[in-house]
Amino acid sequence: MTQLTHPQLAPTGATPRTRVVLILVAAAVTIVEIAAVLASFGAEPFARRARPGEETAP
Repeated sequence: MTQLTHPQLAPTGATPRTRVVLILVAAAVTIVEIAAVLASFGAEPFARRARPGEETAP
């Protein structure tokens, strides 16, 4: 069975657990960056939306 390694994803000789941790960290950083870009455009991706007939606090 061949072992796939990618030099940008994990350093040479990294254990599978290290590789998974690095990928999860990269995914988390990407999600935070996307949320920051959306917020810069005035969008609030995590804001609670009011239901029809419901008022929200200012």
